[in-house]
Amino acid sequence: MTSTIMVSEYIKSGFSPEDANKMVPIIDNALKELADGEMIMLDFTDVKFFTTLFFNLTLGRLLNQMSIDEYDKKIKLINLSDVGNVAYQHSLDNAKRKIAIGSEEKDARTRILEELMQE
Repeated sequence: MTSTIMVSEYIKSGFSPEDANKMVPIIDNALKELADGEMIMLDFTDVKFFTTLFFNLTLGRLLNQMSIDEYDKKIKLINLSDVGNVAYQHSLDNAKRKIAIGSEEKDARTRILEELMQE
């Protein structure tokens, strides 16, 4: 069975952190209610203007909570504009690259960022 979320019922654009903050609890609640083998379909009909940040905050973050295979089995986007699809793919690619980085490299990057912030 598939649960469809009409994104336009909650937001008109996938542009800002505020837009993402509106969608996160909707997506998280739908995920909690999924039974094995079920999927969430996010329908982006009538939603315009997307940023990679929006997808990082709403969907990319889920790859920290589940495997890529599990994500692909549970989340599907439909009726996403070409611009939205580019932003989504960029976000997804970034999240996958982050997962692929080993813990030593993550630690090194964190130390560098902390040092830069202290300067």
